[in-house]
Amino acid sequence: MSDMKARLARAVECWNDGDLDGYLDLYDDSIRLHGYSPEPIGKDAARAFYAMIWETLPTAGRPSPNLRIDEVAVEGSTLACRFVMSGTHKGTFMGVAPTGRAYALPGIT
Repeated sequence: MSDMKARLARAVECWNDGDLDGYLDLYDDSIRLHGYSPEPIGKDAARAFYAMIWETLPTAGRPSPNLRIDEVAVEGSTLACRFVMSGTHKGTFMGVAPTGRAYALPGIT
């Protein structure tokens, strides 16, 4: 397993264990994330965004949604993964009132 794959596996383990700080250790302090808002966000804004996700979209009996990695591709210093985040819509999320329904959100990063 490459170092990047091992770091990704550790980040997912932290996410699923409810350890947001451990998850964010994967991120460099100078990170700029695109697609979360109209403008790129830094690590502090990402922390706030993920905390909101944990509060509104948790998995039953856990502090965070479940994160599952389905595929990982590594080439040189680039890693991409296909994932599914799932849980229950328990709080207002991006203006949408809680439904109490289960969800599964696929993505690629």
